[in-house]
Amino acid sequence: MRACAAVLVVLFAWGNSGGAVARGDQMTPKVERVIAEIDEAFRGRPWPAKFALEGTYDEALIDRDFASLPSLQDSSEIVRHHRNALHALTHEGFRTVLPLYLRTGLAFPKSEVMDHVAYYVNTASRSDALRARLAGLNDAQLASLRAALATFLSEFAAEDKFLSEEIGKALATMERSSR
Repeated sequence: MRACAAVLVVLFAWGNSGGAVARGDQMTPKVERVIAEIDEAFRGRPWPAKFALEGTYDEALIDRDFASLPSLQDSSEIVRHHRNALHALTHEGFRTVLPLYLRTGLAFPKSEVMDHVAYYVNTASRSDALRARLAGLNDAQLASLRAALATFLSEFAAEDKFLSEEIGKALATMERSSR
């Protein structure tokens, strides 16, 4: 009975951790390098007062949670909670939290954050508003987004056919839009 309870505790902790970093809870050198590139590309970005688009579902919650991020040591819980909110952000809010999404997605590959980033980039090909948000990123920021998606694909998603295809489509969308 004790062994069964211990297994349940471990499974519960794993499920609530967002899927700790793969490969023995250590980030690979490649992932660490890409996170450093993300940090450099987005360094010095202003922190907006407003994050969510007016009238967005959960507008007040998104604004409150993202406004609290500078005071937190770890933003991953808030990012994981709002992993599907990229479409609901203002241009400034998007540029501010995108690096946090990329870092969290790479650090916690089972959190589904990168799944939502890939989906967001894919839908940008069909939406002027989303395309405008991506166009607002500078070359270094776009390169870090590409690197994050490509690294996630090679390090964590290669065995997942659906997610591999989604990330491949996102990278192709970015390639087409950069021409």
